[in-house]
Amino acid sequence: MSKTASPGRREGDHQPRPKEADMTFQELDLRPRVAAPRLAWFRTGVAAGPLFLLLSLLQLPLKDGFDLSRHAFSYLALGAHGWIQQLNFVTAGVLFILATHRLRRSIPGRTRHFAASFGMLMGAGMVVAGVFTVDPSFGFPEGAPAGRPDTVSASGMLHGVGFVVSMTAWVALLVALGLWLRSNQQRPWSRACFVLAAGLLLVPAVAATPAGTIVLYVVVSSAFIFTSAVLDHVSRRAGSPDHVHGHGHARGSQD
Repeated sequence: MSKTASPGRREGDHQPRPKEADMTFQELDLRPRVAAPRLAWFRTGVAAGPLFLLLSLLQLPLKDGFDLSRHAFSYLALGAHGWIQQLNFVTAGVLFILATHRLRRSIPGRTRHFAASFGMLMGAGMVVAGVFTVDPSFGFPEGAPAGRPDTVSASGMLHGVGFVVSMTAWVALLVALGLWLRSNQQRPWSRACFVLAAGLLLVPAVAATPAGTIVLYVVVSSAFIFTSAVLDHVSRRAGSPDHVHGHGHARGSQD
């Protein structure tokens, strides 16, 4: 009995490609597209620090009696046009939350979970510090006590809580990013993260000294600028082909 060719199949027809090959091409095509919006949100954190500093400095001409050697930027939320600084705090906090939330899916490694959590907590602390204002004191605004207030209001207390939470989480965020950078052989960036984290710890330690406000401005301004730089650096490394493709394979085995 002679063998007949199966219908629809002729000699010389190409064999269908294995399903695994199609999957590989699809993954290579789609991964960069998936990563792009994540990194775009991630990079909003790059703008948060410089934007906060710029908007704070632009308000100084509007604030008679404001003294940079005595009054922190929180005092800009008091008196006329105080809502501008409140909005400034809230905006910066929201930008940090949006940016660092993406760390979980933008960079590989377990450290990303800690970095994302601490970054979001830092942003939340800034939002709280913006919604609730510090109590008038140290002669600002006009008519305020010359020193610390005799009693602390609920608003002043909640502002302080937001400040402490934000600063503590900021230190932890820099440490987490420093560990991730060190594991990726980015030692200069890693060391800078640890140095800035240690510097932020000095702020509450010297807050009650005559130079406390100056130290606050120097350290916090430096930390804002550096945090923007390191988030930009991390986002660029996370967006490189090696990290994007490697992270996709890692997620398949871990998640």
